[in-house]
Amino acid sequence: MIDTILCIGASTYSPNTPKKINDALSSSRFLEKGSVILAFHKYFAFYTQAVMMKYNSDFFGDVQLKELKDCIKNQHFPDCHVIFIDQIQKYKIETGHIYILPDSYSTNNFEIPNSSFPQLQSCIEEVDNDLIINCFAEKTADDPDYTECYKDYPIPTHYYPCIDAIMKQFSRTNTANQIGLILAGMGKDGAEGLTSIGKNGGKIAIQNPYEYQPELDSCTDLSTGEEVKRSSRDMPNAAILEAQKANISHDIISLYRNTNNKSLLSTGQEILNCVKKSLEALYSKYFGNFSQKPFAVRVLSCTKKGLTQWLQENIS
Repeated sequence: MIDTILCIGASTYSPNTPKKINDALSSSRFLEKGSVILAFHKYFAFYTQAVMMKYNSDFFGDVQLKELKDCIKNQHFPDCHVIFIDQIQKYKIETGHIYILPDSYSTNNFEIPNSSFPQLQSCIEEVDNDLIINCFAEKTADDPDYTECYKDYPIPTHYYPCIDAIMKQFSRTNTANQIGLILAGMGKDGAEGLTSIGKNGGKIAIQNPYEYQPELDSCTDLSTGEEVKRSSRDMPNAAILEAQKANISHDIISLYRNTNNKSLLSTGQEILNCVKKSLEALYSKYFGNFSQKPFAVRVLSCTKKGLTQWLQENIS
């Protein structure tokens, strides 16, 4: 069985995010020893409309899908070997690959009208001492194995892919070096799953939520029927709070700041330390124990690592 796997969960994100991940994987040479599973909400759906407009059609078929895959391979991950989990079969996880799980492009026909592709789901399993991604057709409540397939999913809704479910399944495997990462996104999917990896002895990190503007989007909470506001900071915020509640060690990483440049670190580290100490002293003076500081102060004052640095530290 492969020893090192990084599982990344995200939802809404900057168009530059995939390229940042590619660059970090390449610079850290992570894929020489490990593999990566990407569980991104609506990853394909974000880029589908442009392809459909090019063909002046509302039909998304084989030609459009090939172009979309080529775009992801050549523009997002030019230095990596990408495998799309989009066929009903079992995929063996092997060193040196990035596995992109099925999302709304194949599971939600509302996102892509007249899609010719089946609704798909995926899960992580151990089979004959190998780690497998099992891609299967979306199940209904009438299926005899419905409850077992969706036991890790939040109720009442299923996300595509469900980051919590994938990470919980991953955490239960015998992978020696489990690594989990949550990036920006709306909602709180992935918070419990990431903590599960940490509880199992894995290494976990969360993107600094303050790299994103707190743009708000309205949606309906399916469990209550009430309208709620969402932000791209929600997912990392929820993951940080869940890890802190469970007392799980975690790193805060940055995608968009050059925290790996040694010259910048060496010249600015003393200033950063002084600012951090001043912040702690001021808070303690006026508000009491710094360990009880508000969430924003805790995140802003902690040491942040670049993704490349963090990957280099955690590859084994």
